[in-house]
Amino acid sequence: MTCIIKFLNPFFVLAGITHTLKAFIMKKASILLFSFIAILFHDLHGQGCNSLFAVFSPDGNYIYFVSDRDSSDWEIYRMDSNGQNIERLTYSEAPALFPEVSPDGKKVVFAENLYGNQSEIFIMNSDGSHKKQLTDNHIYDGKPSFSPDGKRIIFDAWDESPYPEIFVMDSSGKNRRQITQTSGAWWNSDPCYGKDGRKIYYSIGYNADNHIAVMDSNGMNSTDITDPNTFGTSEGGFHLNPDNTKLIFHTTEWAGYNNGSDIVESNADGSNWKQLTYAADNEYFYYPVYHPISGNIYFSHKYPGKPWQIYRMKADGSDTVRIETCRLSTGTKAFAKKNATRIYPNPADKEIRILADQPFSIRLYDASGRMLLKSNEALINTSKLLPGIYFIELRSKGGQLLKIKKIFIQ
Repeated sequence: MTCIIKFLNPFFVLAGITHTLKAFIMKKASILLFSFIAILFHDLHGQGCNSLFAVFSPDGNYIYFVSDRDSSDWEIYRMDSNGQNIERLTYSEAPALFPEVSPDGKKVVFAENLYGNQSEIFIMNSDGSHKKQLTDNHIYDGKPSFSPDGKRIIFDAWDESPYPEIFVMDSSGKNRRQITQTSGAWWNSDPCYGKDGRKIYYSIGYNADNHIAVMDSNGMNSTDITDPNTFGTSEGGFHLNPDNTKLIFHTTEWAGYNNGSDIVESNADGSNWKQLTYAADNEYFYYPVYHPISGNIYFSHKYPGKPWQIYRMKADGSDTVRIETCRLSTGTKAFAKKNATRIYPNPADKEIRILADQPFSIRLYDASGRMLLKSNEALINTSKLLPGIYFIELRSKGGQLLKIKKIFIQ
């Protein structure tokens, strides 16, 4: 079991994600507080297309990540581990962020709409189908992660406290319960389980000095992994290797607050730091993860004035290679051109998705040839259709027939 802590400064909630992700706003506070993550997302769309927050499927074959390549908001995508075959998975009304894959690789949990009490947690199949909302309480819920058996989801939330605490619920969204309760202005956030489920790793901080800690699964016996920091020095982006003997994270230890970050590997208890990157001013090496099979390290990277991209390097920090190049409005189109069109999933249950390299319309027919639906949407709701065989006719806006696809509805 691996786990990731997303932010260097976890004590903020996104104050808005429109064309730019600008700042964080503290719940029940009267002033806007700016953090490291505000620097990460500052004016991103003006700098081009971005890809970041990479995580792996358990077999290492797929990378799930976040990008703004096809829209003004952030969506979740999947690609092969070599950067090929990019596939858009979410079509959300609000930004979809922080994907985490279940231990069996069949589910993805993520947060949507990180804006104060509008942030909620969702789950979907690994191909993007069967999206389901797990929380709906007008209270901030975010940064979810699976337990090693996939039966529970751990996350941070505000609830009645003015500061975030750590919660756990069943993977169905039921049996929500709080497991930390720290007095004072302490922020407990970004939780994830160790490989046996008996320990929880998380971020703890006061002001902008957050560091990494571990506790028992019931919230007791917290122990620091990295030392508490002075204001402006932070560690985050925590990821354990599969046997939980090593961890990797990013830190502002050398670059300085809001001036960049570097990647460090250490023992699982935080000892024996090994600096793997050497950031220039305003250069960010961020959110590192281990490939579950090869042990290579994948991370998000940003040069000053340039967009975020996903890179790979060896465990010793050598042989850095960019995995894919993000270009605005080409992610889905490039995938569609390679495959002509894609209509999926098949068999389908509640929805069908269409990828194409040009504007289109679709017609849905039953097995007798009776037309049931005509639409130009890329997401078709099929939850009210009876199980059986159906046909989708895909046409260009000019009426030219592009493809006919047989679809099985479960």
